[in-house]
Order: sequence, then C-alpha cells, then structure tokens
Amino acid sequence: MAVQVLVQRELPLGGVLEGLAGGVAADGGLAVTEVGDDLFEGLKSLTYLKLDWWFNIRRLPESIFSKTPNLAVLTMNEASSLEGLPDGIFSSLSNLNTTSLRSCNLASIPPMSFAAASTSLKIVDLSNNK
Repeated sequence: MAVQVLVQRELPLGGVLEGLAGGVAADGGLAVTEVGDDLFEGLKSLTYLKLDWWFNIRRLPESIFSKTPNLAVLTMNEASSLEGLPDGIFSSLSNLNTTSLRSCNLASIPPMSFAAASTSLKIVDLSNNK
C-alpha cells in the first residue's frame, strides 16, 4: 500500500522518489516523466501496485518490475502519455493475476508480454487504448 501512497503524492520527496525524473506539478502532484529501474527496490513482498493517473509518464524501463516478483495485481490506468511498453516489462511477474492498462494510449502490446504469468493471469483490461 505504501507505493499507492507514493503515486498519490503523500510521501516526502527523496528515498524511493529518487528514482523519479520530474518534479512536483503546480497542483501538488508528481510531474513524473520517467522512472528508474530501481524504483521498487526492496519491495520484494509487494503484491498490489496501483500506478493510476501517471499522466506524464512517457517511458518505463524494461526491468521496472524485476524487484517485485510477488506482484499479483497491477493497475496503471490513465497513463495517457505512455509511448509504449518495452519488451519483457512483465517477464518477472509470474504471479500476476490481474492487470489493468486502461486508457494508456497504447497502440500495441509487445508479443509474449504476459507469458511469465500464463498460468496465473485471470484479468487483463486494455480498454480505451488505440
């Protein structure tokens, strides 16, 4: 749950937030455009991650979720500036059960994106994309 708070701008800048490129927007939100691949370092037990409303995120590193092997639920809705997903971005998420990438302006998803979670994945929401 701490990461959910992170994306809703309630943690002080620094620490985990050092992996973010951007700043604080005029409305107090994070004006994040890019994140480092170590953003979730030390969160091996994380099972739920809500990254909704990252409007300014353009790119995600391929290994961003490599430190969260127990992730079961991932939502990243309304990331409307996202330029696409790198190959292998979900390759370490063999426990992924539910993911939502709704309204992310995606034109395609890399082939085999969810291959690692082929036995655990139950719900994928890709609605309102290109």
